Order: sequence, then structure tokens, then C-alpha cells
Amino acid sequence: MGGAADGRIAPVVERTWPFAEARAALAHLAAGRTVGKVVVMVD
Repeated sequence: MGGAADGRIAPVVERTWPFAEARAALAHLAAGRTVGKVVVMVD
């Protein structure tokens, strides 16, 4: 994990969703067209 640990490699975040829209985020993932990470924010 050398590159990830020291910040040389960063994850690609495609989209961030609020927790209230978690079902929509899962549907987006299920569609299979994501490029990168899908993040659900819990506030």
C-alpha cells in the first residue's frame, strides 16, 4: 500500500450521495456504469 498510504495514488470519486438518497446510489451502482467510487455521506 505504499502509493495509497503516502498519497501518490488517490481513489477516483465519481459521485457523492447524501444518506437520504442511498437507494438511488445503490441503483446507480447496480446499473454497472460507474467509473470510480460512489460515496454515501452519513451526517
